[in-house]
Parts: sequence; structure tokens; C-alpha cells
Amino acid sequence: MLTPKDQIPSALISRLIAWELAIIGSHGIQAHAYPGLFALIQSGKLDPTQLVERTMSLDHARRELASLDSYHGCGVTVFTPGS
Repeated sequence: MLTPKDQIPSALISRLIAWELAIIGSHGIQAHAYPGLFALIQSGKLDPTQLVERTMSLDHARRELASLDSYHGCGVTVFTPGS
């Protein structure tokens, strides 16, 4: 259930339409589904590295996080320790 009443109030939908807003995001996987997900990864049927768009040093994290408003990528950024 995403909301207590399992519905979105009409006033919010009206604002979304009137202001031509876009909702972008995701809803995480439930913990009970992790074993199945890990089994897919172990079997080679799912390759999570395909979600990684770029990898960069943790030294760049502050700059990258500050620029998220102008980010136009579609994958995950992985920060690695050190330079």
C-alpha cells in the first residue's frame, strides 16, 4: 500500500495535471523479495551492472550531488573510495 487509503487525493492529481508536473521516482523492492532477486543475479538472468551509468571517485560526490537538479542520465552513479 502506497498511501493509507490506497489512493491519491483528487486535489493532488488536479494540481499535477494543471501544472503539467511529472512524477519521477521508484518504489523499492520489498525485503521478502530479496532472495528471489539474488537468485536471479546468481543465475546470470539479471545483471545489475547494467544499471550503472558511471563510476567516479568519492572525492567528486559533493559536486555531483549538488548538480542533481541538472542531471539528465538514466542510470546509477557508483562512488568509489579515494582518487
